[in-house]
Amino acid sequence: MSIISLSQNIIVGNLSLGLSDEEIAILQLISSKNEKALECWNNLWSNVHDYEEFSFSCKELMPSAVKKIQDSVAQTAWQQHTAGNADFLVGLPRYTWTKNQYIINQYKIIAAALEKENIELIAIKGVCEILAGSNLAMMRTSRDIDILIHHEDWVKCKKIFTDLGWTMDDTPNQFQGMRSPLTSHAETFYSKERIMDLDVHFSAISGLKKYSKNFTEELWKKKVSATKYPNLFIPSKEDRLIITAANAFNMQNWERGHVCKYIYDAISISNTMDNDEIEKALLRGEQYLKIGSKMGQLINVIKELADSNNMNSEDRRRYVLNLSITPSVVNYLILLKTYKQLIIALFTGSKKLKTLIFISTLVLHIVFISIPKKIIKLFKRKQVQHTGGVNPKDQLSWYLYSTPLR
Repeated sequence: MSIISLSQNIIVGNLSLGLSDEEIAILQLISSKNEKALECWNNLWSNVHDYEEFSFSCKELMPSAVKKIQDSVAQTAWQQHTAGNADFLVGLPRYTWTKNQYIINQYKIIAAALEKENIELIAIKGVCEILAGSNLAMMRTSRDIDILIHHEDWVKCKKIFTDLGWTMDDTPNQFQGMRSPLTSHAETFYSKERIMDLDVHFSAISGLKKYSKNFTEELWKKKVSATKYPNLFIPSKEDRLIITAANAFNMQNWERGHVCKYIYDAISISNTMDNDEIEKALLRGEQYLKIGSKMGQLINVIKELADSNNMNSEDRRRYVLNLSITPSVVNYLILLKTYKQLIIALFTGSKKLKTLIFISTLVLHIVFISIPKKIIKLFKRKQVQHTGGVNPKDQLSWYLYSTPLR
C-alpha cells in the first residue's frame, strides 16, 4: 500500500484509497518549485517506459505537468527523459488551452443568456477554477461545464439551454419511466458537437440535496466575482475548497479515477489561502456538511506531497490488514449506500408510497432479471478457456483495512 492515501468510513468499515507512485510523482511535479521540476519529471518517468502505462488519473493531469516542465527547463532537457511514443506531449498544453478557451466562451454565452432573463448562476468545479485564474488552471482537463442555479429557475433555464442548442437525454430508463425518489443534484445537457456536456446543479455538493441545503444557501450569499471576469460569479475560496474536498471523497470519483484531479484543485486553491482562511474553511465544512475531518485529511495529503523527504517514513504504514478489492466491489459499495438512502427515505421522507413502489420494483428487477443474467454469464464464462494472468497495473489501489497499529 502506498504511503499517501485518503480514507473514509463506509457501511462495511473503512475504505482507503492509496495513491500510486506515478500519481504521487505527477502531483509533486505540479506543486513543485521550478528548480525541482526536472527532478520530479524524472521521478515520474523512472518506472514508466511507455505513455500508455500511465493510469487514467495521471493522463488527466498530464497537460498541467507538461506545462510546468516546459516553463521550468529547456525543451531538450525534459524530452530526453520522456518515452519515445510521447512526442505529442509537446503540443498538449496548447491543445488544452484552446479547448478551455472554448469552454470559457461557451460559459459566457450561457451566462449572458441567463443574465438577460435575470437568472442568477455560479460557476463551480472545473470552469470555476479556470475563471478564478488558479495556477495552471488553463491546463486543467474538463469534459463539462458545471453551473449552479436556483431550483425555482429550472423551467426557465431548461428552455434557455434548449434554445442555445443544448439537448437532454430523453432515453427512458429500465423501469419504463419510474424515477427514483432520491432527487438528483444536477441535470445534464449535451451539445451537438459532444465536445463537452453542461451539468446544471441545484446543489453545490453531490448526494441528497437536503444534506447540503444550508451550505448551498450560504454559498449563494458568499459568492464573489471571478478575478479576470468581474461580471461572472464563483464561490468564495473557502467554499471552493469545501466543494473540492467533497468531490475528492465522493465514492463515484474514487471508482472513476478522478481523485487526483481534485487533489490538484485543492493544491491550487489552498496555495492562495493563508492558515486562517484554511481553518475557517475546515470549520465551515464541518458545520454544514460534517466533512471537517476529511478536509483536514486532504490538507495533510497536500503537505505530505510537498514534503518529499518524508516519503519513506515507516510510521506512516498504519494498518494491520490490507485486502485488495476491485473497482466492481466499489460499485457494490456505492449501491449499498444508495439502498441505505432509499431505506431512510422510506421511513422519513414525504413520498413514502412512491419510495416503497420504487424499492419493490428494484427488488423484482434484481431477482428476476439481474441475477439470472449474471448466472447465465457466469455459466458461459466457465466454458471459455482463459490464458495468461491479470496485469497488476489493471488493479486500482483500493484497500479495506481494520485495526490500526498502536
